[in-house]
Amino acid sequence: LVEEGAAPAVVDRVLKEFGMAMGYFQMSDLAGNDIGYLVRQELGADKLKGRYPGLLDVLPRAGFNGQKTGAGWYKYQPENPRVGVAHPEADELIAKYRAEKGVVPREIEEEEIFERMMYALINEGTKVLEDGIALRPADIDIVWIMGYGYPRHRGGPMHYAEEVGLEKVLASLEALHERFPEQPHLAPSALLRECVESGMTLAEGIAARK
Repeated sequence: LVEEGAAPAVVDRVLKEFGMAMGYFQMSDLAGNDIGYLVRQELGADKLKGRYPGLLDVLPRAGFNGQKTGAGWYKYQPENPRVGVAHPEADELIAKYRAEKGVVPREIEEEEIFERMMYALINEGTKVLEDGIALRPADIDIVWIMGYGYPRHRGGPMHYAEEVGLEKVLASLEALHERFPEQPHLAPSALLRECVESGMTLAEGIAARK
């Protein structure tokens, strides 16, 4: 999203307005941008199938590892080291990366930002159910609420999917994957398709597979 034109602060605002405790880039700065970078290097993630998020490597390579170095996606002042403010040097690195990749930044609507993040999360949850890693949709919801700061009043990503409507989630994912075929996480799962086609909930869809 940021590679295509969205500002990190806008992505974070969309998630916080939904009710998340913090946005993705705020979280990355808190944890340390170098952590994900080193993991990706160790795994050789840049050689895997699909679109590699190379922009995430730019800041740690420049030494901007987040709060612990005083700057990351945001800048942190000594008098208030936990509150991020605008970081012009990071913005310059982002612009330089886009130029090197031949990306012409575009205006991205907040609805698209939200759906590409939240619906992708829901889609991955349905794959976890497909693979039997989680037995029930509620198991995934509890993990996200208790472990990742998902807003309690939303009920968890699987509950939210049912509330919004699985048909809407599927239609959005299909449209997004058609636009971004190089992003496999946007390809709707078989379980999601089955539930929509049969009019079942996710829990009913999993039960029908047994």
